[in-house]
Amino acid sequence: MPHDLHPSEINQKMIDIAKQNGIITADEQAIIESVKENIAKYFEVLHQSYDDDIITSDEQNDMYALRKRIMDEAVEIAKDDNQITQDEFALLRVIKSILEEMEYNEHY
Repeated sequence: MPHDLHPSEINQKMIDIAKQNGIITADEQAIIESVKENIAKYFEVLHQSYDDDIITSDEQNDMYALRKRIMDEAVEIAKDDNQITQDEFALLRVIKSILEEMEYNEHY
């Protein structure tokens, strides 16, 4: 399987970004937990799609929907208190980068 990322590495990247200012806020923790849960679902679909060595259009659509859900939920959590802090924005940027890498890896 051509995937370079592992769920534990993704989780660690998010934790490292959240800890840059010395603390992980409740919102940052909620974002990390949401992404962690949805990433697990994503990798489940990814592994199933590689069982037959073919990614069907349905599987591709499922993975796209999961990547979109990951980002949408992370943004909603960040906006829950009517503001997105600089730390939350940095975390969202990392999540976006991870999702882009995941999408790229699906195809190569």
